[in-house]
Amino acid sequence: MRFGNVTTNFFHMMGAKVVLGRDFTDADGLPQPTPPPGATPGTPIARLPVMVILSHHIWQRRFGGRTDIIGKPLQNIGPANTTIVGVLAPGFELLFPRRRQRGTRARYLVRQPHPV
Repeated sequence: MRFGNVTTNFFHMMGAKVVLGRDFTDADGLPQPTPPPGATPGTPIARLPVMVILSHHIWQRRFGGRTDIIGKPLQNIGPANTTIVGVLAPGFELLFPRRRQRGTRARYLVRQPHPV
């Protein structure tokens, strides 16, 4: 399964529709907290959850089209502390570069794997 980073307004700008759950909100794009000044290195910091929107294909294939996955964590796949917030309409596919560009601010999308 591949993940891609997008800004919170990406799907709206692309005209993609969410058929279950919701689209990203501005709050989903808040930066992760940083340690306070003078904090001891390695001090744990509470991380914000990473919001995930599934492709329709992944929703059907991996989750059997279950509607109860909204608000649930995405376990054992991708980054820790993820929450599924939506499912895209069928037919929307997005191809991402193989490497993530540094400095981009975004959340995650689970999409249909690209055939090799």
